[in-house]
Amino acid sequence: RTADQPGGPPAHGCIRQRRLQPVPPLPSVRRPGAGARRGRARGGARERDARMGRKKFGVVGGQAQETFEVKPFCYYCDKEFDTAKTLITHQRTKHFNCAECGLKFDTVTGLRVHMLNAYKKTMKEVPNSIPGRENPDVVVHGMEGLPKGLLEE
Repeated sequence: RTADQPGGPPAHGCIRQRRLQPVPPLPSVRRPGAGARRGRARGGARERDARMGRKKFGVVGGQAQETFEVKPFCYYCDKEFDTAKTLITHQRTKHFNCAECGLKFDTVTGLRVHMLNAYKKTMKEVPNSIPGRENPDVVVHGMEGLPKGLLEE
């Protein structure tokens, strides 16, 4: 458009600015029962953590009863922790830590890929692991990915 046409820029050369109209907010769609879950991790992490842990056999009220103790433990070094968060922090700092540059990873797979790409080295064992659990093919993150039969020990 030119300055002569209606709706074009003014003749003095500056561009006319449009005023933007505010956009009304979209209506929120709530799922039934969604308010009760606010603040909790998706998938019921607290409930899942309560089921995990080593199987312990204890005597309650004179009867032998099978119970689960909510003590997360490190697969690689067999150390027990109070929470799953401290377990994951431990795994990142002790077992998934690059010895060359100090980078920390969430899983042993991340560390393996880093070692291969950055240093052209293949990992043969997980750092600081006890004998029999140094295999880097077993991918454990917190209490997830534990080999079957380990919790029954």
